[in-house]
Amino acid sequence: MFPKRNQEAQQQWRVSREENDRVTIRNKKSNLYLSFQGKIFLGQFLSLTQEKRPWKLSSPFGAKYSIESVEEYLGTRLTANKSPPRGGTHLVMLDYPDKTQDPEWSFKLIEETYEQPRQYRLPYEKARGCH
Repeated sequence: MFPKRNQEAQQQWRVSREENDRVTIRNKKSNLYLSFQGKIFLGQFLSLTQEKRPWKLSSPFGAKYSIESVEEYLGTRLTANKSPPRGGTHLVMLDYPDKTQDPEWSFKLIEETYEQPRQYRLPYEKARGCH
């Protein structure tokens, strides 16, 4: 299902839930992380890609994040507008050590990394319904 590179990348990510439903997805081998507020379903795949500019964060459920601005320093703050299913603005923070590396990853959210995984358990079809 995944190219080899992405399968390897999956093993490097950890997901944690912080206060105010903020979710942080962190790479264990580098300083790269995504941090944003909003609901994430178990088993949901997210991908971060860069097509020149801007950055895009998307999911298979149809929710798309288009990045409005990128500031050129580590701890880059990305402001993203989420379009359907719901409106609203989400803050996405991106930190990466090497600006020249290929900024394209795919990863799977790992259930075991949640403190209380049962609260986040949702059937796939039901999750799809919000799309």
